[in-house]
Amino acid sequence: MSSWLNSSCPPLKGDRQEERPSTSPWLVPSRIINFNNKNWVSVPEEILKNHPEFLACWKGQQTLVFPDVPYHVAHVLLHYMHKREYRNVKVHGTYQESCAIDFSTAIFVYKIGIKYQLPELSRLAAERTRIYGDQIAFPEMTKRLSSPPFNNLELQGVLWSYLCSRITREGIVMSTESRAEIEKFMGSAMISILYQRIARLEREKKTLRETVNNLP
Repeated sequence: MSSWLNSSCPPLKGDRQEERPSTSPWLVPSRIINFNNKNWVSVPEEILKNHPEFLACWKGQQTLVFPDVPYHVAHVLLHYMHKREYRNVKVHGTYQESCAIDFSTAIFVYKIGIKYQLPELSRLAAERTRIYGDQIAFPEMTKRLSSPPFNNLELQGVLWSYLCSRITREGIVMSTESRAEIEKFMGSAMISILYQRIARLEREKKTLRETVNNLP
């Protein structure tokens, strides 16, 4: 017998018996996420068990349908499922275009996190709503939020608070041209936010005046 058959050959890196999994991590029970009836993604139940409230959304079914979910949003959700991190897909375009898409993605992801019981994902998305939103000119943001798919979006929670803060900040420095452009694209929901914010500021001013007048 050849001597090379008797020589001890060191195993390849990562291929030692003690380094191998006892069972395949891929051949396990899984659930399906159906994005827009186009992308069917299998997610192992072991991963979903790390998100028990989200797993409960399947209600014993094999498939959970996500209609009208943009590609960038689906990526963020799946990456979070596996890595517990929020990571965007690279955007090709200008810096402003990248921020606008990342802002839109954060809004979608935030609402998914609320609806499907993923509070940590919602928190991460809320942070990015403010970060990316601050990089977008307010008229451009208004135009985007007044167009599909956002024109029917219920403005609440973090998005509502963020828009109120932006309206307050922009109201001080906004030019006549910017105001006219915003009014051109502003939908009823945005107008409602603006009027409510103005009313709140007026109440705060009134309270402040009354406090000052009552000082000894």
